[in-house]
Amino acid sequence: MVILKRFWQELKGEKLLIVLYLLLQLFRTDYITAFGKLGYNHIKVADIRNREGAFNPEYLGIFKTAAGIMLMGGNQLKLTAILGGTELLLIIKQRFITEPIVIADIIAGQ
Repeated sequence: MVILKRFWQELKGEKLLIVLYLLLQLFRTDYITAFGKLGYNHIKVADIRNREGAFNPEYLGIFKTAAGIMLMGGNQLKLTAILGGTELLLIIKQRFITEPIVIADIIAGQ
């Protein structure tokens, strides 16, 4: 809960939005509930479990406007295999370089 609170405190902007990028469905409800307990409910879930999900226009739009992105539920090799060379990864990189976006990774290093 401490990590989620810190993540939330670091977000900038007036219309804050958190994107949960999930490789596994397992933790979705837990994290939405945890953020809700902190008083924050403006959350979108990008449930991207395969490469096709990284091309979903709805997800691209969400990642273009989010104040924060939290990566979770998988391993780094799978994450890079899914996102590598996609427009979604370019959006994340560009925003990280040019905007005050917060990106957190709670992947356990599997």
